[in-house]
Amino acid sequence: MRMYHLHSLEGEREGQYALDLGRRSEYRLIIKPLDGQGNERKHKDLNALYKTTKIVLVWEVSKHYE
Repeated sequence: MRMYHLHSLEGEREGQYALDLGRRSEYRLIIKPLDGQGNERKHKDLNALYKTTKIVLVWEVSKHYE
């Protein structure tokens, strides 16, 4: 997932993560990782996040700098 620059968000978006949608695009996909029971996953360690996430809730697609 490095190519999409997966990173955690802060502030009112805490618990959400962003994936960049292309190098030249200003758009990003905002997701909430969930376990198999629908509980939120929050990890600073992205490898732990990858291993425990079973469901990805797509929160929004947005143009980050608008």
